[in-house]
Amino acid sequence: MIDFKHITKYAAFPSIFLLLAACSIRPYQSSEAVLYTGIKSIQIEDSLPRNKHLDSIIATAEQQLSYAPNNAIFGSSTLRWPLPLIGPYLYLKYADSKTFIGKTLHRLGSKPKWLDEVNPKLRAEVTKRILGEAGYLGAEVTSEPIYSDKDKYEAKINYRVKLGPQYLIDSVAYLPSFRLNDSTIFTHKEHSAIQTGQPFSIDLLSKDRTYISQVLRNSGYYFFTPSYISYEADSLKKSQAIQLRSLLQKETPAQALRQWRIGRINVRFFDQDFSNEGTDLSRSFVDIDSGVRAYAAGHLPIRRKVLNTLLKLRPDSIYRQSLEERTIRGLSNIGAFTNTEITYTPQLSEDEIKNLSEGEVALMDMNVVIQRDKIWDVSLGGQFMHKTTNFIGPGANFSLARKNLFGGGESLSINASGSYEWQTGQNPFSSSSLSLNSFQLGADASLTFPTLLLPKFIDKYYHTHASTTVRLSWQFLNRAGFYGLRTLGTNISYDYQPNEVSTHSLTPLSLDYTQLSHTTETFDRILKDNPSLSLSLRSQFIPATSYTYTMQKALDDVGDSRLWWRTSVKEAGNLIKGTTMLFGHKFNETNKIFGVPYAQFIRLSSEARFTRQMTRTQGFATRLAVGAIYSFGNSRIAPYTEQFFIGGANSIRAFTVRSLGPGRFRESGASTSYSFIDHVGEFKLELNGEYRYKLTPSLELATFIDAGNIWLLHEDTERPGGSLGEISGLSQFLNQIAVGTGVGVRYDATYLLLRLDMGIGLHLPYVTSRKGWYNIPKFGDGFGIHLAIGYPF
Repeated sequence: MIDFKHITKYAAFPSIFLLLAACSIRPYQSSEAVLYTGIKSIQIEDSLPRNKHLDSIIATAEQQLSYAPNNAIFGSSTLRWPLPLIGPYLYLKYADSKTFIGKTLHRLGSKPKWLDEVNPKLRAEVTKRILGEAGYLGAEVTSEPIYSDKDKYEAKINYRVKLGPQYLIDSVAYLPSFRLNDSTIFTHKEHSAIQTGQPFSIDLLSKDRTYISQVLRNSGYYFFTPSYISYEADSLKKSQAIQLRSLLQKETPAQALRQWRIGRINVRFFDQDFSNEGTDLSRSFVDIDSGVRAYAAGHLPIRRKVLNTLLKLRPDSIYRQSLEERTIRGLSNIGAFTNTEITYTPQLSEDEIKNLSEGEVALMDMNVVIQRDKIWDVSLGGQFMHKTTNFIGPGANFSLARKNLFGGGESLSINASGSYEWQTGQNPFSSSSLSLNSFQLGADASLTFPTLLLPKFIDKYYHTHASTTVRLSWQFLNRAGFYGLRTLGTNISYDYQPNEVSTHSLTPLSLDYTQLSHTTETFDRILKDNPSLSLSLRSQFIPATSYTYTMQKALDDVGDSRLWWRTSVKEAGNLIKGTTMLFGHKFNETNKIFGVPYAQFIRLSSEARFTRQMTRTQGFATRLAVGAIYSFGNSRIAPYTEQFFIGGANSIRAFTVRSLGPGRFRESGASTSYSFIDHVGEFKLELNGEYRYKLTPSLELATFIDAGNIWLLHEDTERPGGSLGEISGLSQFLNQIAVGTGVGVRYDATYLLLRLDMGIGLHLPYVTSRKGWYNIPKFGDGFGIHLAIGYPF
């Protein structure tokens, strides 16, 4: 018997699909209007060998010609989602509707993109001009509409780009010389980026005159700007060659060709909303230094000595652009102001300036206008987390910050956070299905000074980033049914960035105290069966000193190859140990602080990342991470919080976080119920490689391979096979490297990058039921899916 209910049920979806596909905008389309449906192709015709410069030029041309049609896939000019006319249909059909439903459908629609609005001919002309500015003066760009086979109401565009040869610079006439001081003459020819034989481009000319302006403005020529330099190019005298002439504009004012010295310096402070802008501040001033005066309604918002230090330009000194930039940057780094503007007023009139003798330096007053920022910042946030270990739960955080606390840019920050998590279903790498839940509470207070807070350097503010932070923190983790762990810590740290490449961070003293506040009988049995875990979680002090160096730099001029490297070293307990030994204690004797043992170890970690953009759409990234922690003297086992783990969204993506290692160790029997605790180690090695392909300007595909593991430095009878000392050779070591691969999709939403990675396990570091190098017991068990923000490395 025919079941018509089921037929109706399953026939509904194709019926709706066919109904939507039948939507047509023809009844609402004029006879002259042609709907733009995207780019059919962009044909690049050139006989030149491909290189980075040519790839960049082609990418620029394609970007200028690209224009997304209605219902484009992630902004693509060639790809559209199914049923692309639904949006235009709703927009046109309900354009004049007066009903609520009609107005809503009209807003849900999208305005049709007509061919005349896209204007392919204009785009081709603009692209031709851009190619000419890049030196391809003979370039040709044409456009041709390719109409739909059905009718003339829809069309794609076919673009044809013929580059031709790139013109070279044949000869150059340079600018006249400028006097920088009594003994230095600036000659354009010696410092110019323009040389004969180079490819001609407008970008080259722009960089040249910008550089000249910077040199002159750093030598007192404040009123000189790049616009006063022009170039004349002759391409007719010689085939495929440019004869170039540099010259100053006839309209260049006399003050732009003269050096300037700083006269008086006046600093004016205004409220955040400029509510006191009309207030007479002529009597509300403070003399900061000779020739330096600050005006403010009420007391100064910044200490006099700090303000005087931040003003890098001084009275009677030659103006320098670099010092002005350092002044603005220094005031900005204080964090107490939203805006800083500096202007200059000549002390002489234009006629008086013209009458000055050649080489005579003129005077100008410096005016600094500073807008105050609000002194309090308050934020309250919430989140709902889903971790790779199948833990989910809500969280909240509260932050309160007081800016410019002592009038020197100091910032006091107080934070509080809390979260509750529970594990849903089965742990992905355990046969057990425990009902685990936990909550975590935390609070910290930090005071940051925008300088190196040392007795010799107090109020010495740097033009580069430098700060000192004193922090006090508290954290409590409660794992229901097992244990509660609380941590109290304090530290002082110095951060210093001498340039754009290097950053130094020194923590001369940090003191953390960890304590198991309570344990259950179940967890006591775990600790009894696992002495190493018991030692790593015991109550102890961690007095430490650490240093971190970070480097990031481009390895070529265009920035296609970049290197990022961070290395950290941390030692704990050695200073205290040395002090106690002076009083007769033995090296291997367990010493205590206030009756509590303290940790003693050295921890080293290093991570290097290399990225390479091969073409405009293809690139790759690699990472090498290695770390080791060695415990001695007062500690046999490193603290649990200092040990290494592996796996997860930013590590080996085929496996969940803390699911691998150490070594070839694998839980058996009842111990699998507590595997969330044991997967930490004292040595870590990880390698990652990722190939990235940009499908559209905002959509990127990736394929990756990850490998690595963690090991113990000392043998542990409770974790057999987990130490490096138990490895008999290279082949066994390589067999303990976990390997995973996978694919990913990344969407660039301008302000953040959304990432979806699917990892596929290839090799587990321990023996499984499956023989051979590919030893994942079931193919489905080797999947790991991660939704994250930002690149993994």
